[in-house]
Amino acid sequence: MLKKIICFAVFVLIGAAGVVQAQVSLTYLDSGIKYFSINIPDNWRVNVGADTSISELSEDEGKPVRLISTMPNDGMPLWFGMWVAGDIATIKDAKGYMNSLGLDLLTDVNITKKSSDTLNLMKVYSVSGTGKKEGELMDFHTAFFQISPGNVVVALYIGPPETTKVHGPELVQMIQSLRPVTQ
Repeated sequence: MLKKIICFAVFVLIGAAGVVQAQVSLTYLDSGIKYFSINIPDNWRVNVGADTSISELSEDEGKPVRLISTMPNDGMPLWFGMWVAGDIATIKDAKGYMNSLGLDLLTDVNITKKSSDTLNLMKVYSVSGTGKKEGELMDFHTAFFQISPGNVVVALYIGPPETTKVHGPELVQMIQSLRPVTQ
């Protein structure tokens, strides 16, 4: 009997470990250029495409930003998106870009943390805080990655504090998996 219980426990642990580690690697490709790859958990939905329809843009706005956005299948409200910021060439330019994002996405923005670091040989500038979306309190975490000279990736998470607690480890794993793609 003890042998059956031990075998069952080992089977459950192996099965659980497989679920936790299951993921797929996606590569961000725009206009034939590969910029970065990132690992997304299997149980998350992924959407790829432009944030604005080409028909909605004026001639001086250029082409729309191509996004990879993802969210878990459990119905918890959150949004996590990644894109190459065509408007900025270095993470030093990220402050102005960050200010423009806040105006579009959240109100009553309160920045609680800013940091500069290195991840996977890339310089990274991060900004975290809170804001409101339609009156509801949201956490946000933004990271700017210098993936190559002249190319900066933006990764942005927005979600209620409860969602941050539940999905924080998965979000951290995704960010830690981001790597530049060499041509």
